[in-house]
Amino acid sequence: MAGNSYLSQTQWFVGAEKPPHLTCLAPWEGWNDLYNDTARQGGIPNPEFQQNLLDGCMPGQGRTEDVTAMTHKYPLWNDYWEDRRARCDKIEVPVYIVASWTNALHCRGTFRGWLETKVEEKWLRVHNNHEWQGAACLIMIKASSLTELDFYRSENVEDLRKFYDHYMKNKSNGWEYTPRVRLSILNPGHKDIVNRPEQDFPLQRQVSRKLFLDAFTGQMSLDTAPQAESQVKCDARTGLLKFTHVFNTRTELTGFFKLRLWVEVIGHADLDLFAKFSKLNASGTLLETKCIDVTYLSDDPEKQIKELERLHVEGDKHINVFFAEGSTGRLRASHRELDEARSTPHRPAYSHRNLQNLEPGEVVPVEIELWPHGMIWEAGEQIRVTVSGFNTRPEIMWRTPPGELFNRGEMVLHTGGKFDSHLLIPFIP
Repeated sequence: MAGNSYLSQTQWFVGAEKPPHLTCLAPWEGWNDLYNDTARQGGIPNPEFQQNLLDGCMPGQGRTEDVTAMTHKYPLWNDYWEDRRARCDKIEVPVYIVASWTNALHCRGTFRGWLETKVEEKWLRVHNNHEWQGAACLIMIKASSLTELDFYRSENVEDLRKFYDHYMKNKSNGWEYTPRVRLSILNPGHKDIVNRPEQDFPLQRQVSRKLFLDAFTGQMSLDTAPQAESQVKCDARTGLLKFTHVFNTRTELTGFFKLRLWVEVIGHADLDLFAKFSKLNASGTLLETKCIDVTYLSDDPEKQIKELERLHVEGDKHINVFFAEGSTGRLRASHRELDEARSTPHRPAYSHRNLQNLEPGEVVPVEIELWPHGMIWEAGEQIRVTVSGFNTRPEIMWRTPPGELFNRGEMVLHTGGKFDSHLLIPFIP
């Protein structure tokens, strides 16, 4: 089996069933946990993208699953959601997994599949392009040959053919010497690193460090927490809190990120939190990753790039999929209970079984899972962490409606002293 998106999602579930004729798998970017990857990420309902796919693309005999109804009927984890979480740990055949840091739908699940698949014969490649091309994007850019999906690039086709020939035809072609991990590290504003060979992921040489938030200054300090307690508050529905840190030397952060916050809500009993980090240049200008290579197969690459950037500056929603800032995460505060057996320092896993509403005046710690990422900051460039009560990044597709939020009143963020609000980062020496 092989393929992107839906053709990848099915592989996680089929592989777990262990059919006797199955020889190998190549899941190239596909979610495998309906609740945590998409429909109720962080406990916040957002089923419409999945529902639109079912209604518009896969109607069959007119009977489709009503994901929207089930999302509201079952807000907490139960057998329904368990059945829609692939048991990747049961896969026993060789796998060739492909992922990207910037995919707003498939990133988390693809990396979970890599981590939980126990078979020794597995490979991971992380590219710096994009899984989707999109007919709407083609129309907006007015190009007949905009780009090819990573899956169809000639060098990747041959790479996959080598994997298949080795396992399907028993060819002695040296596939077993392929690096187990090949990573692309993004460097917006500069040149990405592509296909860097590694032995495993997360990287064994990773050093866990903390960027501590300071509500008083709006800054973050590396490894040193502010001693004085402080707080900042904003409207829970429309507010936006930002914290920055300047890297004085070239810095690579590659792996899993976690944002720990101490929060309070005034005038309500719950709080929907959205978080992300971004890269800024020395003067504070946002540096975004261009996810799709508009120059590939183009007759006039420079013209194509300028047209794309012009549309982006004008705020054209059709091309949001072309750009990405950095890693993102979300959490409904009442879903903050952790599954301690599955959680790690960099990867909080939520139980989603018990609601924990906030009492008036109560300050609670929440751990927000940020999806994995790999990025470089050159000396003098800044990392910015944004915390808000709404999603500040575009949804999966430009027509996808935003998730249904539950915010009212004011959001309060506490830092310093006993309130160790921080971003846990995977620092690569």
